Amino acid sequence: MALTITQQGTEISTEKLLITAVTDAPLPLEQVTSVIMEVYVNNDTLAHELEHLPDFGTDDTFSFEINSIIKDYFASEFLPLTGAEQTVTENAIVLLKFYQVSPITGKDLTSYDYTVIVKNMTQDTFEIEEFDLTDYDCGDSGSVSSKFLTNAPNPLLIGDNTSFFVSCLTTSYTALAPNQEWVIETYLNNSLVLATTEDVDVPTRDILPDVVAGKYDISNYRFDFDSSTGIDEVRIYIRDKASPFTVRSETRSFKLRNDCDKTTT
Repeated sequence: MALTITQQGTEISTEKLLITAVTDAPLPLEQVTSVIMEVYVNNDTLAHELEHLPDFGTDDTFSFEINSIIKDYFASEFLPLTGAEQTVTENAIVLLKFYQVSPITGKDLTSYDYTVIVKNMTQDTFEIEEFDLTDYDCGDSGSVSSKFLTNAPNPLLIGDNTSFFVSCLTTSYTALAPNQEWVIETYLNNSLVLATTEDVDVPTRDILPDVVAGKYDISNYRFDFDSSTGIDEVRIYIRDKASPFTVRSETRSFKLRNDCDKTTT
């Protein structure tokens, strides 16, 4: 008996991600009546276990919706973008182990493993809407039109002493060293105050021995806006670290909102 594992949907946490296990059990006495799925999140500790009967109208297909499980797991970390110095979980490495269950032999000892990277672990700050996932490639194959993962208008008016995030889905590395960098430009009255750079990087992580060490996107950059430092606007984009410093993304602009909350007469 064997399982075939397939994936439908998107790994973005605000969307649906369906993992389907199909058994090839050929004989009634060997028929698989259920499938157990074990879930491991970012480490080798069992986080969740589910047992499913066959999908309605089938006797060999077992489906599991993954993103809802991971969202529940990270419920306390799903934060809206408010206030200063907010944090965000970049993504989750999720190892799934599937076991066939037979009424004759019980739970099979052989597991069928599958790995997904559930990205964008926030509740409402980065939502993919009308763009294709390829629009968010800010790595070696990205271009100046590559989108950042944010639903903010451009420019976005923001309050003082608040934080904002900019993210990209796809980055690239040479021997685990990042090939791109964030360029952060601050302005006052449309005049450049300061330009700094920071590597577009994510931690090297694993779930040994099943998930090898690697760079698992996405990459986030957080800026804490404070006009007392002499700025009223921030612009951010991604470019290559090496000459000719090819630009790999759009430029996002964030401006200080200084109008009144209510109309005055």
